[in-house]
Amino acid sequence: MKIKLLDLQPGRFYISGNKLRKVRERFDPEDLSNFDPLPVRELSGKMILTDGHTGALAAHLAGLSELPVTFDENEDPDMEA
Repeated sequence: MKIKLLDLQPGRFYISGNKLRKVRERFDPEDLSNFDPLPVRELSGKMILTDGHTGALAAHLAGLSELPVTFDENEDPDMEA
């Protein structure tokens, strides 16, 4: 399943500049075969990104408007926060 990047709510408020630089160096928007689907959860009708924030930002900066997602089934007691 794919979702528009602008429809995703980040679950974090900080992204490392160094990590983003490294991801962007190896990110190829023309070949997403090595790009794992972004894990998301639905909360109050919104799709919340639970991981992959740096990759999502790299994709956005590369001009992509949507990416594959997968539903995160892991327990997260802090999700409601």
